Amino acid sequence: MFELITEQRDGVATGIAFCNFHIYNMSSRKIQEVWEGESYYFDANSRRSPIVRRGFIRCVQSNSEYPAPHLIHLSADSSGRRLAERAFVLRGKSFVEVRLRPAT
Repeated sequence: MFELITEQRDGVATGIAFCNFHIYNMSSRKIQEVWEGESYYFDANSRRSPIVRRGFIRCVQSNSEYPAPHLIHLSADSSGRRLAERAFVLRGKSFVEVRLRPAT
Protein backbone atom coordinates (compact mmCIF):
# COMPACT_ATOMS: atom_id res chain seq x y z
CA MET A 1 0.00 0.00 0.00
CA PHE A 2 1.23 3.50 -0.79
CA GLU A 3 -0.21 6.97 -1.23
CA LEU A 4 -0.28 9.34 -4.19
CA ILE A 5 -0.57 13.10 -3.60
CA THR A 6 -2.08 15.31 -6.30
CA GLU A 7 -3.13 18.94 -6.59
CA GLN A 8 -6.34 19.21 -8.61
CA ARG A 9 -8.39 22.13 -9.86
CA ASP A 10 -11.77 21.28 -8.37
CA GLY A 11 -13.74 24.37 -9.31
CA VAL A 12 -13.70 27.34 -11.66
CA ALA A 13 -16.43 29.91 -12.30
CA THR A 14 -16.70 33.62 -13.02
CA GLY A 15 -14.27 35.30 -10.63
CA ILE A 16 -13.65 32.19 -8.52
CA ALA A 17 -11.22 29.29 -8.64
CA PHE A 18 -10.16 26.65 -6.16
CA CYS A 19 -7.77 23.73 -6.04
CA ASN A 20 -7.39 20.98 -3.47
CA PHE A 21 -4.72 18.51 -2.48
CA HIS A 22 -5.96 14.93 -2.78
CA ILE A 23 -4.25 11.89 -1.29
CA TYR A 24 -5.10 8.51 -2.71
CA ASN A 25 -4.35 5.06 -1.34
CA MET A 26 -3.22 2.76 -4.11
CA SER A 27 -3.35 -1.01 -3.93
CA SER A 28 -3.18 -3.69 -6.59
CA ARG A 29 -6.99 -3.72 -6.71
CA LYS A 30 -8.14 -0.10 -6.45
CA ILE A 31 -7.37 3.57 -5.98
CA GLN A 32 -9.26 5.23 -3.12
CA GLU A 33 -9.20 8.85 -1.92
CA VAL A 34 -8.23 9.02 1.76
CA TRP A 35 -7.78 12.79 2.35
CA GLU A 36 -8.56 16.17 0.77
CA GLY A 37 -7.44 19.67 1.81
CA GLU A 38 -7.46 23.18 0.37
CA SER A 39 -4.52 24.14 -1.82
CA TYR A 40 -5.64 27.41 -3.42
CA TYR A 41 -8.75 29.57 -3.22
CA PHE A 42 -9.38 32.79 -5.17
CA ASP A 43 -12.61 34.82 -5.10
CA ALA A 44 -12.62 38.11 -7.03
CA ASN A 45 -16.30 38.69 -6.28
CA SER A 46 -15.60 40.14 -2.81
CA ARG A 47 -16.83 43.72 -2.32
CA ARG A 48 -13.43 44.88 -1.06
CA SER A 49 -10.33 43.09 -2.33
CA PRO A 50 -10.13 39.56 -3.74
CA ILE A 51 -10.07 36.74 -1.19
CA VAL A 52 -6.99 34.57 -1.63
CA ARG A 53 -5.95 31.58 0.48
CA ARG A 54 -3.04 29.16 -0.05
CA GLY A 55 -2.69 25.74 1.47
CA PHE A 56 0.48 23.79 2.13
CA ILE A 57 1.08 20.20 3.17
CA ARG A 58 4.07 18.67 4.89
CA CYS A 59 4.59 14.95 5.31
CA VAL A 60 6.56 14.10 8.46
CA GLN A 61 8.14 10.75 9.28
CA SER A 62 7.54 9.17 12.65
CA ASN A 63 9.75 10.29 15.53
CA SER A 64 9.74 10.21 19.34
CA GLU A 65 7.09 12.94 19.55
CA TYR A 66 4.82 11.46 16.88
CA PRO A 67 5.13 7.66 16.74
CA ALA A 68 3.17 7.48 13.46
CA PRO A 69 3.95 9.28 10.19
CA HIS A 70 1.72 12.33 9.89
CA LEU A 71 0.60 15.09 7.58
CA ILE A 72 0.49 18.79 8.48
CA HIS A 73 -1.92 21.02 6.53
CA LEU A 74 -1.42 24.79 6.77
CA SER A 75 -3.48 27.54 5.23
CA ALA A 76 -2.53 31.19 4.89
CA ASP A 77 -4.03 34.35 3.40
CA SER A 78 -2.41 36.36 0.58
CA SER A 79 -0.20 38.26 3.05
CA GLY A 80 1.19 35.00 4.46
CA ARG A 81 -0.72 35.27 7.74
CA ARG A 82 -1.38 31.76 9.01
CA LEU A 83 -5.09 30.96 9.21
CA ALA A 84 -5.13 27.32 10.28
CA GLU A 85 -2.82 24.42 11.08
CA ARG A 86 -4.09 20.86 11.33
CA ALA A 87 -2.34 17.51 11.72
CA PHE A 88 -3.47 14.09 10.52
CA VAL A 89 -2.11 10.57 11.02
CA LEU A 90 -2.75 7.59 8.82
CA ARG A 91 -4.70 4.99 10.79
CA GLY A 92 -5.55 1.95 8.80
CA LYS A 93 -6.69 3.20 5.42
CA SER A 94 -7.73 6.75 6.34
CA PHE A 95 -6.28 9.93 7.81
CA VAL A 96 -7.52 10.98 11.25
CA GLU A 97 -7.08 14.50 12.62
CA VAL A 98 -4.93 14.69 15.75
CA ARG A 99 -4.05 17.54 18.07
CA LEU A 100 -0.74 19.24 17.41
CA ARG A 101 1.71 19.31 20.28
CA PRO A 102 3.58 22.56 20.83
CA ALA A 103 7.28 22.46 20.02
CA THR A 104 9.52 22.30 23.08
